[in-house]
Amino acid sequence: MKMLPRIASALVLVSIFPLLSAIALAILICGRKPLFLQTRVGLHHELFRIIKFRTIDDASASLDPAWRSACFKRLAHFLRRTRLDELPQLANVMLGQMSLVGPRPLKPDDLADMAAPQTRRQEVKPGITGLSQLCGGDLLPKAEKLRLDLYYVENRSMMLDLRIIGATLPGLMRGIDFDCALAATTMAEQIGAYAVHEERSGSARAGLHGSPGNTPR
Repeated sequence: MKMLPRIASALVLVSIFPLLSAIALAILICGRKPLFLQTRVGLHHELFRIIKFRTIDDASASLDPAWRSACFKRLAHFLRRTRLDELPQLANVMLGQMSLVGPRPLKPDDLADMAAPQTRRQEVKPGITGLSQLCGGDLLPKAEKLRLDLYYVENRSMMLDLRIIGATLPGLMRGIDFDCALAATTMAEQIGAYAVHEERSGSARAGLHGSPGNTPR
């Protein structure tokens, strides 16, 4: 099962290669290098280079003609709004540095500011999408992002991953904000299921200790 995300990402990369090529060409036409690489912290604090389509200008952009700057700004806004700038991270998944679902990979400086218990989010591979990403990502307060990330670490499962992916895809297709309600609904359902399980387990234990065959003599 550990190889499943890597295999899936490789298949998706092949299938969307024409789209990736078109985006890269559009960025080149606007006078920018297509890819943006940045150091991030992965599983067990290992560093890796995250790959994204470029949506941020560098200092040299001030020398460009006005039409190129306007072209890039419009394109960058579109890529960020539709999250298409994240697609190259499928290569990070294929390389085993990321997963499809998980907390977003942090910059080393951001992780250094966290208290030790909060770094539990590094117990899983960072992901392209996740609970905190569905609820606004960088627009969320840091405490709320961390709460959602830690919840995912403690409750991760194949079913939860599938639900997160299922909630992510419609937002990508429509180019709108993702469904933050999934996070609240999922957490409520998981907590409710856990409470029922504990109640049943407690009843079973009480019945076992209270049955005649187990009464101390």
